[in-house]
Amino acid sequence: MMTRKNSIVAMIAVSTAIGLAGCRQKTARAPQPAPPAISSQADTVRLSQKEAADRRLDHRFPPYPVKAKQAHEEGAVTFAAIIGRDGHVRSIQLVKADFPSLTEAAEKSVQNWVYKPYLVDGKPVEVETTITVRFTLGSGDH
Repeated sequence: MMTRKNSIVAMIAVSTAIGLAGCRQKTARAPQPAPPAISSQADTVRLSQKEAADRRLDHRFPPYPVKAKQAHEEGAVTFAAIIGRDGHVRSIQLVKADFPSLTEAAEKSVQNWVYKPYLVDGKPVEVETTITVRFTLGSGDH
């Protein structure tokens, strides 16, 4: 036979167990990174700038433009880019340039960069991404 004291202890134990179980259910795992977005064209995937940069195989930084160097111009040039199935930059479009004097050097350099092809279901696809080239004086001048 259960006494009043035993009954209260049992209710507290059950309430605690239910509360702890509820806490476990409320504790969410860290969200997994979203898979790359596949555009309306089944052959194209959108990658973040970092994801694309991690896939670069060959990239040479452009020489610092002489006029920009003389004027002490530092900044970034950002492009919207499409990387072809073969990993070569297929097209770029200027998005922003901190100084117009940096644009041509950045563009010529980026057009020669090579990336590891991105595969979807074992087949290479085109990649849409953003590429930013930073020019900083005194850091190897790129």
